Amino acid sequence: MVVACHCEGRGWRFWGESDLKSKFWGRSIQLDPVGTLTLEFDDGEIFQWSKVLGGVQDINGKTVASLFGKWDDSMHYKINGDSRNANGSEPHLLWKRSKPSKHLTRYNLTRFAITLNELTPELKEKLSSTDSRLRPDQRCLENGEYTKANEEKLRLEQRQRQARKMQERGWKPRWFVKEKGGETYSYIGGYWEAKERGNWESCPDIFGQVSTDQNFD
Repeated sequence: MVVACHCEGRGWRFWGESDLKSKFWGRSIQLDPVGTLTLEFDDGEIFQWSKVLGGVQDINGKTVASLFGKWDDSMHYKINGDSRNANGSEPHLLWKRSKPSKHLTRYNLTRFAITLNELTPELKEKLSSTDSRLRPDQRCLENGEYTKANEEKLRLEQRQRQARKMQERGWKPRWFVKEKGGETYSYIGGYWEAKERGNWESCPDIFGQVSTDQNFD
């Protein structure tokens, strides 16, 4: 599965894609994240990095800082030394994982993670039909409807198998296009306009009922 994203804000744009290369070693599995992330500012300054990020280089390719930490705990950076300061600076904290709430949730999610999955009536009106927050199996599980959640999970898996066969016939991403001769996906526009109008007719109904009048065998 390849994930592509595009974000815009006041004075900046961020885009990139992420993929996983996996290897099975018998008793363990190795997952290597690949892809390039780009951050561009209106003044023309551009930052690019790949996963896993371990150092920062200047325009001449010299490593001027090192990054280290754990993705689920914290991340630090350290400015590399020069002839006057061989050891460089002391480590500085970039970010640290928030502690779970005293009142633990079923999945031990942080407050930020819980808000990402929150779905209000006002927000639901602005979401595309493909937004993951609309997954019926996920909602049933969160509501404690375990039997129904499993039924919905099996139904969606069947629908995914059907969609995979359709993709083999020439399916293309709706909001992104793969650049020729590379693995980079570029945003082609249209998403924010569709959100503004509340018109998602061009999006597939990925959570709906499985069609029984099509044969893909």
